[in-house]
Amino acid sequence: NFAPTENPEAAPKQAAAVPTQLEKPSLPVVGIIALGVTAQQVRDIQGEPVSGWEQRWEYGPSWVAFRCGVVIDWYSSTLRPLKVASEHPPATTKWSPPRHCKE
Repeated sequence: NFAPTENPEAAPKQAAAVPTQLEKPSLPVVGIIALGVTAQQVRDIQGEPVSGWEQRWEYGPSWVAFRCGVVIDWYSSTLRPLKVASEHPPATTKWSPPRHCKE
């Protein structure tokens, strides 16, 4: 009974190394919140919000706004910064929600 337990322990250690290597290249792409990022990606990047509703999640004084399940705006306070490249999305960024969006 003990031998099978030892073999599965060795296998997950080897398997864990492979996904870690695969995840590293994708981190720069989804490592920060950006316009068009999905709600699930925001959860993965920033964690659960302190409060909010479907269209706006609050992280203390910082917040992320959604439309059709994707990020359309944010404010990152220095008191509790979001994982974003700037305090607000750049004003010059032209972005629109998915075409199937009916909100």
